[in-house]
Amino acid sequence: MLTWMRSFGDWKRIGVECTGSYCAGLLRYMQIARVDILEVTAPDKLYRKRRSKRAA
Repeated sequence: MLTWMRSFGDWKRIGVECTGSYCAGLLRYMQIARVDILEVTAPDKLYRKRRSKRAA
């Protein structure tokens, strides 16, 4: 995974949207590889739904 990510060029940190227990293993892996990680919160689904209806 890191090889694939690095193929896109240099980066300082990555953002990860946590999805329960799947995120724990990924975060551990990235921390061991010394990758700087930002936890990203998921957008509010209700807000997105209301906004998309206005645009239609």
